[in-house]
Amino acid sequence: MEDNLTSATLRKVILALVIKEKRKPPWERTNQDRILALCHLSQQYRQREETRAIRRLWVHEVWSTEHRAAHGATHSFLNIIRIDDPDLYYNFLRMPPEIFDLLLNIVGPSIAKEYVVREPISAITRLQICLRYLATGDNEKTLAALFRVSPPSVSNIIKEVTQAIWDCLKPIVFDEINKELWLRIAQGFARKCNHPRCLGAIDSKLVKIVAPPHCGFLMFDHKGHHSFHLHAICDANGKFTIVDVGAAGRQSDGGVFQNSEMGQKFLNDEMDVPPPAPLVEGGPDIKFTLLGDEAFGMSRLMLRPYPKNLALNLRKRVFDYRHSRGRKEVECGFGQLVRVWGVMQNPMNTSLAVSLQATNACVCLHNFLIMFDETRERSDEAQNEDDEDDIIDLQMIENLKAAYDDPDDVEPRPNSLERMRWDLSQYFMNEGAVSFQWRKAFNGDF
Repeated sequence: MEDNLTSATLRKVILALVIKEKRKPPWERTNQDRILALCHLSQQYRQREETRAIRRLWVHEVWSTEHRAAHGATHSFLNIIRIDDPDLYYNFLRMPPEIFDLLLNIVGPSIAKEYVVREPISAITRLQICLRYLATGDNEKTLAALFRVSPPSVSNIIKEVTQAIWDCLKPIVFDEINKELWLRIAQGFARKCNHPRCLGAIDSKLVKIVAPPHCGFLMFDHKGHHSFHLHAICDANGKFTIVDVGAAGRQSDGGVFQNSEMGQKFLNDEMDVPPPAPLVEGGPDIKFTLLGDEAFGMSRLMLRPYPKNLALNLRKRVFDYRHSRGRKEVECGFGQLVRVWGVMQNPMNTSLAVSLQATNACVCLHNFLIMFDETRERSDEAQNEDDEDDIIDLQMIENLKAAYDDPDDVEPRPNSLERMRWDLSQYFMNEGAVSFQWRKAFNGDF
């Protein structure tokens, strides 16, 4: 009603101005074009009032509060399976009921709405809609029909709740970067992956999106999709320690690291990395490094494997196997992230800003679930057990060394980057050797 009165008032003002201009003497009249413009504007307002549809309902009955309470998933389906089938509840929201309640207590105050004109959508329904979207990537109309919430409201809920999840969980699931954290991560890699002096495994995942407007080839990656980078460092449990989200898909992994905030802090010695220390008494100092693949360049804080397109001797083969044994943790972390949160399996058909928020929310929820996963510590110890099929005797080890002998394999200069790989590989070949590495190195299982 207010909009109609405003339009009618404006049209009356315009008509009054037109009449006033026409009554003036010719020498006092303004430009004729102004009178024509005012007449045209008046005609437009009149046409808009005549063609405007009369709103019959404030909200469609299907999306009403009563219909939502009777048929929405929050009050019907989810309430039933929460008690009768916890496994189905876990599959629906990707977390058990107890963890969902804890998450709701953390995020709920930030997403709850006040009762002003009519009853708002509850915080529990808003959180369930967002989790279901992240778990499946369903479109807005599907979620609207499931929860009995209008599609525009679903769109706004996804945008608001993903940002709230990032803001509320970020200080909880990401530890403060300090020397104690790096030492704890290094102990985890040494225990689980038999790789000492490791700050974490680093890699980048391309998150596919529908091409944003006017982006050109900026987001177009080498796999033929429009995407952005999820650049991450993870610990031995697959928990992300540091993430950088949003670099254009056309950039390389090494370029993203160098241009990112985390890469600049590592290069400028602002990450409080522990100093080098020997692994054995009287041995060389071994630096703390990140484990990256061939896409990253060697640096004093980045360790990459030997190129596989060269003829590798046994020392290099053992090093590459032990390196891949540690680096696989970030691959497993990305794999679990995509498997649990299905929105990342297909191109995200939302704005770029919402896609970035959804990715940040998935990362926080990934770490949040790991914090309450009691089976991980038990599985860590199980991976340290030797496989009897991979254990070979000392004579076979000597035969392997002779078969892969390389006379050109000379010791590098003391302060060179290659020296890091040399010192660590010598440790893997002697004091730090594990019984199953020889068969793995011989078979090329890396």
